[in-house]
Amino acid sequence: MNAPRTDQPKQTRRWFQFSLRSLLMVVTLLAVPMGYIGWQAKIMRERKALQETQIAIFHPASVVRQFEPSRFRKRTTIPWIRKLLGDEAMQVVSLRRYDAETIARLRAAFPEADLVP
Repeated sequence: MNAPRTDQPKQTRRWFQFSLRSLLMVVTLLAVPMGYIGWQAKIMRERKALQETQIAIFHPASVVRQFEPSRFRKRTTIPWIRKLLGDEAMQVVSLRRYDAETIARLRAAFPEADLVP
């Protein structure tokens, strides 16, 4: 007589299981830093666009402190994430046009710099 064959049950792969609440928490925790990085990238693009318009002459902090260390002692800083993205702190912005709109745009884009006519 043949003995009844008992097949071994197939090993099924179990996928990770998580709740909807966990998924929403992970998405939120990832969205906050990504939003900050996107915001800093937007600021950097605006700064680059202003530099390309030729409405002012921009002097990086590293260059100015090299040639005039006594005049510009103030340490200019930008967030580290913008440094990673390729932005550079400006120490001095020499204006070519003096209208109020241009000055306001430059002050908003380069808060770390001194505006010089």
